Amino acid sequence: MLTTSALNQGRLFANIHRTDTKQSGTAALPMDIDYIDTTRFEVSGEHEISDTTLLWGMGFQDGEHGMDNYQQRALSTAQKARYTLALGRSTSLFAHIQTGAWLWGYDGSINRHDADITNPNNDAFFVENFNNVADDRHSLFTEYTFSHRKLNTTVGARLKYNVANADKVSSTMAMMMPAVATLQTRFK
Repeated sequence: MLTTSALNQGRLFANIHRTDTKQSGTAALPMDIDYIDTTRFEVSGEHEISDTTLLWGMGFQDGEHGMDNYQQRALSTAQKARYTLALGRSTSLFAHIQTGAWLWGYDGSINRHDADITNPNNDAFFVENFNNVADDRHSLFTEYTFSHRKLNTTVGARLKYNVANADKVSSTMAMMMPAVATLQTRFK
């Protein structure tokens, strides 16, 4: 059983990061930034318990990003106007335990993304580019550090589990373009 005094040897960290970007040109890319609106929260800790050190942390990010090719550029026709709205959410987790020459740990990341493309001059145009994209990564690891005279080495092993998936995508262009219809149908 841990007592409160056993946890007094440590530090707690908290961080809030906010990004609020207004319009900015990206000449090397086909679209410019309309806005980026992202907030990230993080909390982590470092604790000494007897001869063991515990490092842990978790974070959450929620972001929205608008891009277009018409507000800062001239288009030959209004039908070529495109607006992309991208949404992203991510959670990160880690816990590492160091005791003597041994280090054990867990690292994880859970991510979700969506992106839709529209034409503000044509309500019938729509591309569901990323649809509920899931990208989850988890790993467990262990390391052992050996020191004897002039020999210093660390050996370890890591077990990873990664899974990625997405829901079906769609586009109004599939009705008029067989190649787009084929891509949409084959996407799994």
